[in-house]
Amino acid sequence: MNNTIETFGLSKSFRGIFRQTEALHAMDLAVPEGSVYGLVGPNGAGKTTAIKLLMNIHAPSRGRGQVMGVDSTRLAPA
Repeated sequence: MNNTIETFGLSKSFRGIFRQTEALHAMDLAVPEGSVYGLVGPNGAGKTTAIKLLMNIHAPSRGRGQVMGVDSTRLAPA
């Protein structure tokens, strides 16, 4: 069975004026084709950051993600 969405050690850090904040730490995820998943967690858990990384709105600091077999950093708005 193919996975529609996969992440491998996906991480994102944001650099602030005084410190660096890790918004997402080494997320591994596999969503099989035809499945429905929900991202659940408290505010600041990294849910929106994970989606933005998969949509190539932000570049990952480490790791990688795939959407429908395509590396997420190669996705374009089209």
